[in-house]
Amino acid sequence: MNDETAALLDLDLRDRALTEESIRTLSPAVRAAANAAETTILARLGTFPTTGIDGPNSDIAWLTAFVRTAERVAEWHASRGVPIDVTAASLGDVGRHLRLHRRVQGTFGLETWWWLTNHFDGALFQLGRLQFLLREVREGEPRQPHGGGWCLDVHIPDSGPLLPSLVDSSFAQAASFFPHHFPSHFPTGQCARAVCFSWLLDPYLAEALPSSSNIVRFQQQFTRFGTPQEATADVRYFLFRTRSADPACLVAETRLQQIFLDRISAGVTWLSCHGSRPLEIG
Repeated sequence: MNDETAALLDLDLRDRALTEESIRTLSPAVRAAANAAETTILARLGTFPTTGIDGPNSDIAWLTAFVRTAERVAEWHASRGVPIDVTAASLGDVGRHLRLHRRVQGTFGLETWWWLTNHFDGALFQLGRLQFLLREVREGEPRQPHGGGWCLDVHIPDSGPLLPSLVDSSFAQAASFFPHHFPSHFPTGQCARAVCFSWLLDPYLAEALPSSSNIVRFQQQFTRFGTPQEATADVRYFLFRTRSADPACLVAETRLQQIFLDRISAGVTWLSCHGSRPLEIG
């Protein structure tokens, strides 16, 4: 692996060494899986696929494919005029998720490889605090104000406080980024739509937190629609970084963690909700 690839993927020294060692020592079966994953990535790049990834269920195979294709994805970004800092911030999720895996599992690995395939499809970009996934509008979602069939799916990486100023900056960046680099999807001068599906939109949080909290102010960016879905396991994983459902394993160190524990103790289910907001394309 060269230095450019390691920098694109935001690999620290330990994870770079472990990644390189894993690639050097691939078994024949995992090598074949990595080849298949690489082929899948390159076939999907720039196609904005509407279906989930179809490939080997091996984190090391996908990590190998990410390393092999990172510079190709960066070249595709560059062909669209995407600045290198946006490319690096987007593909750098690989390194961040390797570090997350170590926090959760205590080992080297990449259990969230399936999520990272979105970055290598050429559909997901990190613009400041938020990530935006360019995709087609799905059945049941609000139609775009201009009648188009594309929207921006908003995702919130685990990278610090959700400050309103940073959120506003991200939306402002998205409003200029996508019509500039993807003009056929978002014509300049028209209004697009951003959608979000997250437990951070659970109405209970607006009751449990002060109106000035970052989360409540984030909720106020969106109008809810559709049917909420049960999300207790997702909230537990995000707040405590554990898959265990045993309450004895959970110790609250923050106000939000305590709110979670109080709610599940009351036997109430946490929800993920759909939200939509207009985005003035400039």
